[in-house]
Amino acid sequence: MNYQYFSGVRMKVAIYYVLLCIFSFLIAFSVLTPVRIIAQTLLPTSNMNGWQFDDLAGNLWQGEMQLRNQQGLNANINWHIQVSHIFSDQSVILVHVKTAQSKLDLGSSFNGLSPAFKLQGLLDSQEISAKLDLPNQASMTGDIEIESLFVEDLPPYYVTSGHAHWSGGRVSANRKTNSLPALNISIKSEQDGLKIRLSEKQTEINLIDIIATPGQQAEIQLAQRLLTLTKQGALSDNERDYVIRFTEKLTFF
Repeated sequence: MNYQYFSGVRMKVAIYYVLLCIFSFLIAFSVLTPVRIIAQTLLPTSNMNGWQFDDLAGNLWQGEMQLRNQQGLNANINWHIQVSHIFSDQSVILVHVKTAQSKLDLGSSFNGLSPAFKLQGLLDSQEISAKLDLPNQASMTGDIEIESLFVEDLPPYYVTSGHAHWSGGRVSANRKTNSLPALNISIKSEQDGLKIRLSEKQTEINLIDIIATPGQQAEIQLAQRLLTLTKQGALSDNERDYVIRFTEKLTFF
């Protein structure tokens, strides 16, 4: 009786061991398979919506690739996975994106069981706007320093907080151009929506306040100071006053 019992236990242990080996092999195979082979298998073409990726090297564990678009934007992307960081505050996945003038670093950690991302870097807005098809023929100059931008699984906007700085320069849209000074940009998620604020760095006067509501509406307020900077007249003697308010429907593609 005891022999049959222990024999059954050994059989279960052997089965679990075999299943564990198979599972480990499948994980190792998927992670260590060259990313070039994975892309050729899963993606029908290397050209998608005007973007082309090539020069793939490495595997899912660590590798790199080139991403290009029809306007001539060329980005080098490399990534690295640190499984040992999964139970710490350090990034599990690190992604670095670099163009001729811009650089972004994306780190991923886990907030409970949900992934959380932190974006940092420097964007040359003239390079980006010249090589992306922006609406209303929009373009701008000046560097955008992204101090931090946190993204979590919290729809509809997913961004939870962020801080950035723009060095100032020209902003153009619909063939109209204005020059603006250096700005601070802050983003904060609250119960009534995602709050975005643009303020003048030198005077600390708020220029634009935006509340993106859960219903995907943007409630926008413009301060008199913005009208002064863009030479659009005066609606108040106090430059801190919000003098224009309107609502826009947010559309995501």
